[in-house]
Amino acid sequence: MRIVFSIFALVVMTGAASATFSLKETRATPSPQIAKAAQLQPAKTLAVKSGACRMKLSKETEIVAFGSYQGGVRSSWDLDDSTGHETREIAVRMTSEANDVFLVLTAYDPVIWVMDPAFASRVSGVLVLGYHGQAVANLPKDTPAIISSYQSRGNSKCELWAFAHQGGKRLEDLNSRVEQVTGRPIDRFSGQYESKAVPSDVVAPHPAIEGEIRSDVRVVKLDVPNGLAGVKELVRRGKLRKANGDDLEAWLAAATERSSTGHLAPVPRPQALILSQTYVILENVRLPKGLHGKDSATFFISPGVTEIKNPGGRGDFYDIGTGADCSFIGREECPAVSR
Repeated sequence: MRIVFSIFALVVMTGAASATFSLKETRATPSPQIAKAAQLQPAKTLAVKSGACRMKLSKETEIVAFGSYQGGVRSSWDLDDSTGHETREIAVRMTSEANDVFLVLTAYDPVIWVMDPAFASRVSGVLVLGYHGQAVANLPKDTPAIISSYQSRGNSKCELWAFAHQGGKRLEDLNSRVEQVTGRPIDRFSGQYESKAVPSDVVAPHPAIEGEIRSDVRVVKLDVPNGLAGVKELVRRGKLRKANGDDLEAWLAAATERSSTGHLAPVPRPQALILSQTYVILENVRLPKGLHGKDSATFFISPGVTEIKNPGGRGDFYDIGTGADCSFIGREECPAVSR
């Protein structure tokens, strides 16, 4: 999909500072599972109290809240690349028969809440809160939204950050924020640690981001995907290659020469270094986020490489030129690697 950006602007929406990014608009085809909901009447536009972080709801409006610690779908966008947390997406689909729904969406990690176009017209307003930056996509332009997070504190007129994916003190705090904005408590809440879609019982393809992205932080289009998919793309571009036994032997020789006791015994192979998960950095590069768990990766640094951007802060590095071991406890030994 060709991306068309408007000029970056900070837009004040219902009292909250939200960055709006316009994308090329295309018509979305509702999936068969949600065709029935698409036939419901659209919600009425909310009356928003001017100059305050409040939304005035009608008595018929249902306040529905969804919480997640992190998203479950990798995104091609990044919310404020200064943080090491990977941005993920959560699809938002409504199963309630109500035609007038006020949505509360909240997460700890950066999340882009992607509205399914078949349901977006039924949403009369959105409150998006989190610890890290949050965003909502595919929301109709005339639908009001307040977006606020701890990360954007000081830059937003609505310092309302909260997050909860289960009951307890955090949900109590979230409910208080909702009452502060709407004058009413949450009617229904559901949450889980990781979500691909809310509600989770609706099975449908993940919606594409086709409208605009509203966020309280800077939104960046990724050059390569996060995780190992991004590493493989960098291999395809010639910036990395898979490591082999010769690379390991070259580093071990350099590490032994570097060691003050190398003349007594050679430096052994690091236990954490798994050659099948190791790559050689051939030139200055920016690595993807999400290199942990099943997407873990280790890197040899070739001589001559001077700048490695590692925004996710994950992965171990071994400098073939100097023999430096730049694993987690020795990052300062590799000045080329930075976040």
